[in-house]
This record gives sequence, C-alpha cells and structure tokens, in this order.
Amino acid sequence: MKRILTTIFLMFFLSMHLLWAQEIPKEVLRAFEKGTPEMLTPYLGEEVECNLPAFSNKSLNPEKVKEVLNDFFKKYKPNSFTLLHQGKRTESSFFVATMKSDQESYRINILFRKKDNKFLINQIRIVTLNG
Repeated sequence: MKRILTTIFLMFFLSMHLLWAQEIPKEVLRAFEKGTPEMLTPYLGEEVECNLPAFSNKSLNPEKVKEVLNDFFKKYKPNSFTLLHQGKRTESSFFVATMKSDQESYRINILFRKKDNKFLINQIRIVTLNG
C-alpha cells in the first residue's frame, strides 16, 4: 500500500511539474538564435514594449517590432545564443538569454503575457553586456 501511495504521489508531482514548466516556443528561441524576427509573428502581442540598444522603450505594433529587430540583427548578426533562465506564472512567463555577435554580447529578456489562453510577447529588452 505504501508503495502504491508513493507511486501516486510521484506521478502527481511529476504531472504538476510538467504542467507548470513553461515551454518557450522553439520558434521564438530560434528567431533570436538565427536573427530572423519573422518567426516571431504568431507570438507577438498587439503592442510590444521594445528596449534595444539605440532604440529605447517604445510600444510598437508587431510589424514595427519585426522591422526594428531586423535592423538590429542586420547590424549584430548572432553568432551564439544561450537560454539562461525561464519561468512561468499564471498570467505571464519570461526567458532570459545571452546572444553574442562579432561586435558585442547582449542579454535578452522576453516577457510574455497571457491573452486568450495563449502567451504572447509583451516586452523585448536587449541590453549590451559590459566586458
């Protein structure tokens, strides 16, 4: 009986862990890894707050977001991309990554907000790392 209860508890714990683990869409990660913002289209919210080097803190529509990111990736083509951390709450989720180009290294923070049972990108923040 003890063994059955332990098994049930472990199955419950693992299923809850999987339920709460945020699965960042592979296309979003690939878009930043390859420098192809067009892949973000299905994941962009109606307005996205963008804060990038030489472009600060503006709320943009999805087309303008892709345009700004295209300009950024033309200037700073990604050589490497590493996912550092991700998390999820009931109404939001996020990930933090680093990206290296020939010129600089960057920290990328992406915030998702839940809308109509789907997590959409609400904020994109790219900051130059010193050193």
